[in-house]
Amino acid sequence: MIRIKSFIFAASFLAATSSISAQIKTRSYMDNGDKWGIIDENLKVVIPAEYLSAGEFTGKCANVEVAQNKWALVDINNKEIIRFTCDKLKPMKCGWCLMIGTDGKYSFVNEKGEYLVKDAVYASEFSQGLAGVTRGNYERIDYIKPDGTVAFSIDEAKGHEFHNGLALVENIFESYGIIDKTGKFLTPTELRRTSYLGEGAFLTEDPENPYHYMIINKYGKILSPRNIVSATKVYNGISYLTLYGHKNFNSYAFNLKTRELSSKGLFISNNSSKYMATFGKFPDGKTKFTLCDSSFNPLCDRDFEYFGDEVNDIFVFLDHGKNIYVNTKGKTFVAEKANYLMP
Repeated sequence: MIRIKSFIFAASFLAATSSISAQIKTRSYMDNGDKWGIIDENLKVVIPAEYLSAGEFTGKCANVEVAQNKWALVDINNKEIIRFTCDKLKPMKCGWCLMIGTDGKYSFVNEKGEYLVKDAVYASEFSQGLAGVTRGNYERIDYIKPDGTVAFSIDEAKGHEFHNGLALVENIFESYGIIDKTGKFLTPTELRRTSYLGEGAFLTEDPENPYHYMIINKYGKILSPRNIVSATKVYNGISYLTLYGHKNFNSYAFNLKTRELSSKGLFISNNSSKYMATFGKFPDGKTKFTLCDSSFNPLCDRDFEYFGDEVNDIFVFLDHGKNIYVNTKGKTFVAEKANYLMP
């Protein structure tokens, strides 16, 4: 009976560990000089800051850089599972990590050391069950499934990640087109400097005015003004725009459906409009950075000097020489021993 009880306890522990690691949102953090670790959405340290670089948990393991050109997958107890010699190891998605070798070649590997693809000239990470793989001379993209079978192929140079059933593909001249999950082109590869904003909208450079941007839909129809400097991700049909020719430190809420612009006199600094790092004068009379929800209600009871970045709804701000991590509940975690500030 003792053996049976021990087995049941071990099985329960492993199941709980797998469940925890599969559900939590995590991001890297810097502390302990210039070392990196991983914290979760509750700002609890999951992996201590002891690595040259760190990624995030996606399932049962996380990617960490243990030494120059040496990356590993570790479990939630910081136990090393496997080590690779490479330049970069991305987080695991659909059971595979995208690995970039020291020779610049792209491969997909798993925690068992198995290869799905080896030495491609380019590959995207898996997203929505597909990854774009380019072999040979940048002449064809194979979008593959996690079992290695080809879903469809396109005669272009690079295939990027899918979001909401849409992906950007790139030709050898660094122009972009938009495809759906069947490989059908919705726009030809004529777009310049293009990125996905969410909810079927893309930010692309105005072909008639370099470094001025506009928002288009998946068919290339222009939705916005053509003098955009920057735009946040779309949330509930709203993207916050910074515009050429308008007041500095002022972002405009752009409604993609009504095409209306409005302003609250605040600068939206991060890449999401569900939770926003905002800068400006608030009702309390202070000019500051703080974290707000989409209705501009402050989520944190303190303000900051500068905004760093956001990963998985975990933000980092700078204040009085410290990197301060903030979650969407307004809780903070101060990295006391970081050697330098986040950019």
